[in-house]
Amino acid sequence: MDFPKFDPTRPIAIIGCGVMGAKVAWACARIGIKTRAFDTSGPVLEAALGAIHGWSEGDERRLLTESLSFTTDLGRALDGAQLAFENVPEDLALKQKVHADIGRRLGTGAYMGSNTSSLLCTPLADASGRPESFFNMNFTDPRSQGLVEIMGGSKTAPETIAFALDWAKAIDMIPILTRTEQMG
Repeated sequence: MDFPKFDPTRPIAIIGCGVMGAKVAWACARIGIKTRAFDTSGPVLEAALGAIHGWSEGDERRLLTESLSFTTDLGRALDGAQLAFENVPEDLALKQKVHADIGRRLGTGAYMGSNTSSLLCTPLADASGRPESFFNMNFTDPRSQGLVEIMGGSKTAPETIAFALDWAKAIDMIPILTRTEQMG
């Protein structure tokens, strides 16, 4: 597999736009990264849009308007994305199903990640069919805390961790890399 470096000019797909998905989308779009927020629910996307615009003003809101789009079409969200980052509820079977679907649709050379704190990376990575390009990144509230915990699975490539670290820094987060796979 080709392991491209993080590129702030390439789009990112945020999968699941509830509470944390909206915050991750905001963290990306507020600095001008083309961000496509996907959810299966139109009302969830509408709520996310309202919340995100309420968190920003001035130039930041202008960047958000230019950089952020919302869709219920997964194919549209994933088209050309360098990363598909999932934020669905903490249910192993649900996350595995979502990652299997994304793994089949996402372009070659793209990365996959999960925002999880209670699940191990390896079962999600294996479900994706792309374990070498998969990572977990557990966000605190990016509006105030600025910390993310990054964890690879048993087959995660070092280049994938480098990508995750670069993405975290690009969106003004402070990454903490765990050396072993763990829950919590």
